[in-house]
Amino acid sequence: MWGLRKILRQLAFAAAFSVAVSAAHCAERWAGLADTVFQHLVRDNELPNAAIPTSATQDGDGFLWIGSQNGLARWDGYHFRIYRANPGKSGDLPDNFIQTLLTDARGVLWIGTSSGGLARYDREHERFVVYPAGPKGLSHVSVRAIADDGSGGVWVATEAGLDHVIAGSEVIGHLRHSDADPTSLPDDRVRGLLRDRHGTLWVGTATALAPLDKGWNHFERVPLPGAPGKVPYP
Repeated sequence: MWGLRKILRQLAFAAAFSVAVSAAHCAERWAGLADTVFQHLVRDNELPNAAIPTSATQDGDGFLWIGSQNGLARWDGYHFRIYRANPGKSGDLPDNFIQTLLTDARGVLWIGTSSGGLARYDREHERFVVYPAGPKGLSHVSVRAIADDGSGGVWVATEAGLDHVIAGSEVIGHLRHSDADPTSLPDDRVRGLLRDRHGTLWVGTATALAPLDKGWNHFERVPLPGAPGKVPYP
């Protein structure tokens, strides 16, 4: 009996020791993983440390782009390259305040700014192609959101309507609100865009949410909870 008790005590000690070693090993492994989950990339006054980041995306070449209120930064895995506006120089960023970024299906980077319109990054020539506001351009200088149209072009949300940059051309189409047409854009103040997995474009405006039909001509308003004419906030 004494021998059996001794064996049981030894087994219990061995089990407790094994659990303690395993726990310590797991803690050590987790500590190692925790140290590598987040890594501070900022360098002194480099972006995005010197400004408030507003958006981020990864382009088709694997570069990480960070938009901020004071310029655009590209991270190559080792260093940031900073792009800032020089409106008087062709090929430069049109505005420092970046509101939104999009990488389309082709891996092309699109930049929506606060007061400089839309820009597309030309990787081959390392320059920005600018789409300004105007009679033949965007509806407004402020771009709030961008969405891929699935055909090589992009949809652009502005403060004065929904614009469509047609693939392979400089043509820009416009969809705007009309009081006489209940199937028109619900409100020209477009706040958000989402193209779902079925290819439908969902448009969030200042007063309503509406999907765009497949023919890109008509909208159908979606009833939302809340006071009429006001989009509920979470």
